[in-house]
Amino acid sequence: MSLIFATQLTAIATAVLAAGAIVTAIFAILAFRKQSQEVHDQAEELRVQSEVLEVQSRELNLRQEQREREADEQRRSQAARVTAWLTHREPDGLSKAHISNDSDQPVFDVRTSFYYMRKKPGEGWEAIDQERLPREETICVFPPHHDRHVAVPESIRAKFEEVTDHTCVVSIEFNDAAGNHWERDPHGVLKPLS
Repeated sequence: MSLIFATQLTAIATAVLAAGAIVTAIFAILAFRKQSQEVHDQAEELRVQSEVLEVQSRELNLRQEQREREADEQRRSQAARVTAWLTHREPDGLSKAHISNDSDQPVFDVRTSFYYMRKKPGEGWEAIDQERLPREETICVFPPHHDRHVAVPESIRAKFEEVTDHTCVVSIEFNDAAGNHWERDPHGVLKPLS
């Protein structure tokens, strides 16, 4: 074989190898682009899934908060309908605690307390000097849809110069039908005690 033929054969073989390398490089680039696109698509899919999970998490939290609010409202529903206040002077000249159970179930162990009101200029008033009725004057069972007047005891009337709805306020403690213990404080705010 001649040197020229061997050189030409080597050149052709080199050209074929170069063309093969170019074709391989093109396929490698195409494969890399395809793989990069797949990775990008997967990243985008993961981002969308992450957003969906975040929205679902917020929805679950909102539902949980709603369930908790509804449970609290249900728990408070009976107690919210039990109120107390001091009446204006009655025909007999005495102010009395007016207690109302406007719920559909009885309440139990209703204890009445009286407070002297101290007016604070520019701030309203505050309840001071609590005087609670003795335990034996507790209303054991207070029926549904009933009102009751509790006379201000002499010991309390003697303590205050004048007992009116301008000088005295009332609070009550009671248990609802579910056994929850509540207070309607001197400002009329319902507070759970248990």
